[in-house]
Amino acid sequence: MGPIGLGPVGPGSRGYSMDVLYLSREEIISLATLDDVLTCVEVAYREKAVGRGVYPLVYEELGAAGLDGFRSNMDIRSGVSPCRGLFGAKLITEFPPDSSDRCGLPVFHSVLQVFDAKTGCLRAVMDGLGVTRLRTGAAAAIGAKWLARNDARTLAVVGTGSQCAPVIASMKRVFSELERVVLWNPRSHERALGRLGPIVDGACSLNPDCARLDIVAEAEGECAIGSADIVVTATGSKAPLFPAVWVRSGQHYSCIGADMPSKREVPSDLVKRARVFADDRVRILEFGEMRGAVEEDAILAYRIVGEVGEVIRGERRGRVRPDDVTLFDSCGLATLDITFASLLMERASRQGVGTRLQL
Repeated sequence: MGPIGLGPVGPGSRGYSMDVLYLSREEIISLATLDDVLTCVEVAYREKAVGRGVYPLVYEELGAAGLDGFRSNMDIRSGVSPCRGLFGAKLITEFPPDSSDRCGLPVFHSVLQVFDAKTGCLRAVMDGLGVTRLRTGAAAAIGAKWLARNDARTLAVVGTGSQCAPVIASMKRVFSELERVVLWNPRSHERALGRLGPIVDGACSLNPDCARLDIVAEAEGECAIGSADIVVTATGSKAPLFPAVWVRSGQHYSCIGADMPSKREVPSDLVKRARVFADDRVRILEFGEMRGAVEEDAILAYRIVGEVGEVIRGERRGRVRPDDVTLFDSCGLATLDITFASLLMERASRQGVGTRLQL
């Protein structure tokens, strides 16, 4: 595949067209390794810390009863990556599985569009869920890399949805000594048991080293969380999922589910106890775990020590003592998508992967 460019351009030109790259989910996975995704996320956080990213829009539309009597969700995120000469926007829709006319369709659909920052022309369109799941799993792991104890052996994942496998694969890549993964679904242990096989298969397909992990589903949340060195919350919960008395000294929490004002996964008492770090310290007060905590107690805003990018750059101390409880509140940054998409576009062009669309 040659470089992605433009057809005839000019005022009144009837031959004008955009040569746009399209990448499917399977092509996205084929083009990038787990190390690629982890590196992209870490680079994006580092660049964020020095102001090399702009996030102009986060938008959510939630109807009181949705389009069909159910609470449906449209989420738009945009961002600019000046050093790559790109900007883009990702739209994700979420429609409950029990709404009418679903006919077995997935709950989530998404598309990511990437534009040239000099011309405004569309450069690429790709499956948004493929990008989101890989980079979100990597984000949880990068937060843990810089904030968790180095001797972490046990991971607990709260939630057994599609984000679970990328989280496990990324964590095992960052923490090579990880031995055990405990899955807890707060709503249904039966669902966790039913999802166990696909989650294991998905994690192993992304990272073959996951085959050496002991991955189990736990019925009791207290056992799952209390046994873990690292806890990842990956749900769409609207209320805290567990009490703070389950938290033990030395743990790290990567919270990746609460990406909108209506969502919340952890209790305020955990925030009071933890050294809190953000992907964006302003945004988490609007969209992340901290929003709910600060609404209950405004003083908790001062629990935010800094951003993970500042820790990566050595500008902030992450974990100070082995018994610290640390929390990474990630509400999601569009430049993670764009940084990763930039790598995918380069690889696709070089390897002849993807479909070229004339628009």
